[in-house]
Amino acid sequence: MEGVTVAHVEDEIPSTRSLILSTAEQLFMQHGYANVSMQRLVEKIQEWRPITKPAVYYYFRDKAALYEAVLTTVTERFGRKLRAVVAERGSLEERLQHVAEVLQEIGPEAFTRMRFDISEHLDAQAQHRLAETYRMTILTPITDILAEIEPNTADAQEIKPQVATAALMGLTNGLMGYFKEDRQRVARWVVKILLYGVTSSK
Repeated sequence: MEGVTVAHVEDEIPSTRSLILSTAEQLFMQHGYANVSMQRLVEKIQEWRPITKPAVYYYFRDKAALYEAVLTTVTERFGRKLRAVVAERGSLEERLQHVAEVLQEIGPEAFTRMRFDISEHLDAQAQHRLAETYRMTILTPITDILAEIEPNTADAQEIKPQVATAALMGLTNGLMGYFKEDRQRVARWVVKILLYGVTSSK
């Protein structure tokens, strides 16, 4: 799927656990939780190296635990990218555009599928852990940068950073569904709308 790559570890010979995670990420992102069996995962990994199903279960007790580990890995990876662009030098507008570009790296179809799979297939404790990871690693960096905006009207003062974060993510997700071929243009539109509105001359 566009925007999703197999994240094998940096060394040339990844550990077995890393190879399981990166292969599972590819399959889950492309096909969804329900359509990926552990046998299918094993067969895919065997394209890289010999492995048995018990070897997979040695690292992950079941498919749900593997899926949680994959989503945690993906979330933390994107969180590192977001923290890096938030810490960049440059104007607020430039940094927000980079944030919007990072958010586009997971396509809207994959994001929607993940949200459905989490609610459908993971237990309440796993859902809570993933929600907390998402809040800390994805939402917090975005909220922090949006907190730098200085409201210039009483109406603007009512829009808290958490609300602006939801607006930024919603705009990005919506626009990239139509204009996925140009991330920079989508990011520019998102930030212009968020900061200035559609009637602004800026």
